[in-house]
Amino acid sequence: ALSDKIINLNTAAVMFMGTAALAGCIFNEAFMTW
Repeated sequence: ALSDKIINLNTAAVMFMGTAALAGCIFNEAFMTW
């Protein structure tokens, strides 16, 4: 139902944020090394 949709959106948002944060860390490391 609606609660399931909210949970799915929440999970997707958390995964997206995690991926974005991970990518940011990788880019940061790459630029710091250069």
